[in-house]
Amino acid sequence: MKKASMLAAAAMLFGAGSASAQDWSGFYVGGNLSSNSGESLQNATVSGTWTSESQALRDFVNSHYDGDLEPEGMGYGVQAGYNWQMSGGFVLGAELGYSLYDVDDGGAARAGTPAAFPALTYTVTNTTEIESAWNARANVGYDFGPVLGYAVLGYTWADTNSAVSIVSNGNYRKAASVSDQVGGFTWGLGGAMRLGGPWSARLEYTHTEFDDTTFTTAYVAGSSFAPPGANYIETYTQDLSTDAIQLGVNFHF
Repeated sequence: MKKASMLAAAAMLFGAGSASAQDWSGFYVGGNLSSNSGESLQNATVSGTWTSESQALRDFVNSHYDGDLEPEGMGYGVQAGYNWQMSGGFVLGAELGYSLYDVDDGGAARAGTPAAFPALTYTVTNTTEIESAWNARANVGYDFGPVLGYAVLGYTWADTNSAVSIVSNGNYRKAASVSDQVGGFTWGLGGAMRLGGPWSARLEYTHTEFDDTTFTTAYVAGSSFAPPGANYIETYTQDLSTDAIQLGVNFHF
């Protein structure tokens, strides 16, 4: 519903534009609002004392500890850039942007029981969050008259928080919490239209594939299983990709 509302608002804005070609050259600054959705898998690999357990238990743990997350939410940000109007209707641009996000997936706790140990239950909670991001990009476009259509290619650095909690009724307690900046390539398509005077509006779709994050759980105080008696290790590799629909307004100097 959020994305549909943004698309409708963009259609109204773009409908107000002129049918003639525009001059896009020069500096601009602006702001934007975005609707974001993503996919993130926290994939667990076990080692240490886990290697002494049965293969059936290790297989259960490897699958049950995984977190298949779908972070989503809104973002808002600012951008500044410069366009070069070329001959033949082509427009080249460079832009730097910064955004704040309320994009996360709380990951409901999941309880599971291994077939080999029917009296044992593991409850696992996985979470992830995107807090903010910097983006540097190039825009390559063509002026169709009423609309400047363009392709986006850039790189994004996002500040993320991830966490895992593992608790069993046998008093096995582990947790991890990590804050990391991950980078990844961004690409997409967009359209912009002059609104009159120095103002323009734009609508974009972008996709970003971020690098993986790796972290390891630690024992929680009070756990019955801990070194030196045992050292069960869970190492997580987390990937992240996002899709965004952004509606923005720019002021051209």
